[in-house]
Amino acid sequence: MGIFNQKVDTVSPDVSLDVNGSNGTNGWYVSQTTVTATGSDSTSGLFETLLSVDNGAWQSSAILNDGVYNIAVRAVDNAGNTSNSSATIFVDTITPSLNVSLNGTTGKNGWHISNVEASAVANDVTAGIAFLKFSADGGAYQSYLSPVLFSDGYHTY
Repeated sequence: MGIFNQKVDTVSPDVSLDVNGSNGTNGWYVSQTTVTATGSDSTSGLFETLLSVDNGAWQSSAILNDGVYNIAVRAVDNAGNTSNSSATIFVDTITPSLNVSLNGTTGKNGWHISNVEASAVANDVTAGIAFLKFSADGGAYQSYLSPVLFSDGYHTY
């Protein structure tokens, strides 16, 4: 009579994604971001964890720059059980551009000789602009909805 060892693992491994980057707002990362496939399996042990960025090649980790990425994650244990997961990662490392223009009649020595209308336009090609605010003459910031008009005096915007 012999001794037989029987190995049984019917449970799929745990799978997850480790994301390392600087958090911005609304789910965006504001720095170059590293994603790493992770997982665990308490029965037969973990064989591999891999990820795919936008249906690309399977790899253990990836570095993401500006853009929106669809990440598929896969974990396989030593028995061959597989688990899958997915996530969408948003990365925007470029500061929005801001252009301010002044519309009025220019006089001498940096002065205007008419009322001045100050307009602002912001642009961000990756994440878009969440809000645009302004402060006039040291006042509280408020939402920018239309040009701001300045009359006689020294003003900051």
